[in-house]
This record gives sequence, structure tokens and C-alpha cells, in this order.
Amino acid sequence: MRLNVEFTTKLKKFGAESTYECFNCGNCTAICPLSTNDEQFPRKFIRYLQLGLEDKIKSSIEPWLCYYCGECQQTCPRQANPGELMMSVRRYLTTVYDWTGLSKRLYTSTAWKFFSVGILFFATLLIIYVYHGPIVTEHTELETFAPAEIVHPAGYVFGTVLAVILLGNVYRMYRYIMSDNNIKIPLSIYIQELWTLIKHFTTQARLRLCENKSLWLKHWLLMSGYTAAFILVQVDILTFWSLTNNPPPAWHPAKLLWTYATIAMLYATTVAIIGRLKKEEPVHQYSHSTDWMFLILLW
Repeated sequence: MRLNVEFTTKLKKFGAESTYECFNCGNCTAICPLSTNDEQFPRKFIRYLQLGLEDKIKSSIEPWLCYYCGECQQTCPRQANPGELMMSVRRYLTTVYDWTGLSKRLYTSTAWKFFSVGILFFATLLIIYVYHGPIVTEHTELETFAPAEIVHPAGYVFGTVLAVILLGNVYRMYRYIMSDNNIKIPLSIYIQELWTLIKHFTTQARLRLCENKSLWLKHWLLMSGYTAAFILVQVDILTFWSLTNNPPPAWHPAKLLWTYATIAMLYATTVAIIGRLKKEEPVHQYSHSTDWMFLILLW
């Protein structure tokens, strides 16, 4: 293992301001309901940060097992903010796995955040200005203004580009984790564990182990609302459900799901924004600029 005493300086750009406040007492690991004998965090992982064990950090899964419920921060005698340190490492690891380099710019440059959002905003306006259909002012005619032959191909292109980027990042994460640990897992195990993936994705059951049950509800509403909206966008592109001049009736499955997605995401993001402004709960006391960016865009 190679030590890197400069690593904590680099990590500060991702929100880790209290790495050396920790003196490894172990209170955080003892109180964490998600820590096990096999995955002991946050204490062990914070020690990796202090020593700058970058190779060990890049191949670890512990940061992705943390739900940041904030219980560890309530028991920390040094105010080392172990939960926020875990989030900082996740931001850093995202840049490691991202082969495009875009996430590093977003996490470390305020100018790049405004630039990237501005580019997407004005590019969208330009596309609408150039390709929009006739503007009907008497009533809503969505498909007249946004022709399907323009909207759907644009969706295919954007979805393909995004999928290539994200799947490439997932594969790089897989390579980092598996290559360092020298683990060979047969395909049959992946198939057997598919149900585990589905169960935890749909229920977020591990977060229910934390003391603050309301955190699970808000997280689940945000996740399920976003997932419903994502699926509906894909269904719309494939089946032309909602891109029409005749809005579906209230009882239509797509209408019901869109209503749920809207209410769930608006509620969860509004509560999170208010919480980050009040800073009363540990999970809301420390915010990276990208946390705000994510919440505002979702809202």
C-alpha cells in the first residue's frame, strides 16, 4: 500500500473538511445499524482517508453502503462528521469511475456548474425555437407545438448517449472493485442475487434499519417518484402515450403515475430543501454545492 499525505487536501474539494478531527474511537461504527463484521464503516474507512490509501479507497464498497442517516454524527465526540466524510468520498469516487471527466468538473468548479446548466438550458431553447410547430393559444395542443417526429428522435439520441456514459462508469466501478480484491464470481451468482437487487431497489429496506424512519419514507418517495417518471418518459417515447393533443382521462394509468411522481418528488425535494436551510438534522447540516444543484433540478 502506498501512503499519500496530500490526499486529504484533494478530498476537501469534495466536501471533506474534518478528516483529521477523527481519532478512531469507534463510536460511529458501534452506533451504525448498517455496519457489519464484513463491512465496518465509517471508522475503518476514515482511517484510509487519513493515510491516503487511494488504491484501497477506489476498490472499496463501504461508501456506497452508507445511507447517511446521521446517527454517527450525533455520537461523534470530535464533531468529525463521519457521515459527511462518507458522502465526500462518494463524490470523489464518482469522478474516479467517470471516464468522461465531467463529474470532476461539476464537483470541483462552481463556474462549470453554471456553465453546464446554462449550456443545456440555452441548447433546449434553441432546439425549441428552430423546430417547434405552430403555437395554438386557444387551448393546449402539445403535439402541434412539439412534433413527435422531433421529440422522439431527440429522446433516442439523448437516452443513448446517457446510457453509454453511465454504463461505462458502472463497468469502471466494477473493474476497480473486483480487480483489487482478486474475486472471481461465476455468472450463476449474479443471476441468483438479481432478486436481492430488485428487492432492495424497490424497498430501500436497509434504510429502515436506521432510527429515523421518516428519512426512509422521504427517500423512498423520491426514489419511487423519480423511477416512475423515468419509466413514463421511456413509455411515452416508445408508445406515444402522453405526447398528444388530447390529454388522457384522470383514470388513465399514465395519468395516475404522473400524478404520483409529481407529488412524491415535489414533497421529498421540498422537505429536503427546507431541512438544508434549517440545518436542524445531522443529515442536513452539511451541503456540497452539487447537493443543492441536484435538489433544485429535481424540484
